[in-house]
Amino acid sequence: MGALLRELRAGGPAHTSPPADLSTEDHLYRMVRQLERRVGLLEQAERTARESEARYRLVVSGSYDGIWDWDLRGQAFYWSPPLLDMLGLEPGDFGGTFSAFLELIHPEDRPDVMAALSAHLERGTPYDVSLRLRHVTGTGARA
Repeated sequence: MGALLRELRAGGPAHTSPPADLSTEDHLYRMVRQLERRVGLLEQAERTARESEARYRLVVSGSYDGIWDWDLRGQAFYWSPPLLDMLGLEPGDFGGTFSAFLELIHPEDRPDVMAALSAHLERGTPYDVSLRLRHVTGTGARA
C-alpha cells in the first residue's frame, strides 16, 4: 500500500518498456491488470478506514467519557459532548481553538501542559500529562 501511495503522489508509475518476450498488447494487458489490483487495494483501504471511523464514532457517541482531539493541520479542536457537559459548556460555547483550550486549563497547570505538548511535537515524546480543566462556574476537574 505504501508503494502505491508513493507512486500516486509522484504522479503515477514510471513508464516502462515492454519486456522483449512480450508483445505490446500483452504488456498493456499486464499493466491494466496490475492497475486494477492496485485500485482494488486502495478501495479496500478506504473501506477499512471508513469502517474504522464509523466504529470510533459509535464508541465516542456511546461513551460518558470526555474525549478531545486536536487537528494540528487544521488547528481545530474537537471536544465530545460529554466533555463539554462536564465543563458546563454548550457546543457553541467552546471556540475550538488552541487559545480556547488554554483558557480552560487551570493556570497552575498550563506550564506543564505546554512543556508536554512541546516535548511531544518536537521530540515525539508521548503526551502524558494530568491537568485540571475549569468548569464555567470556575471550579476545576482533573483530566
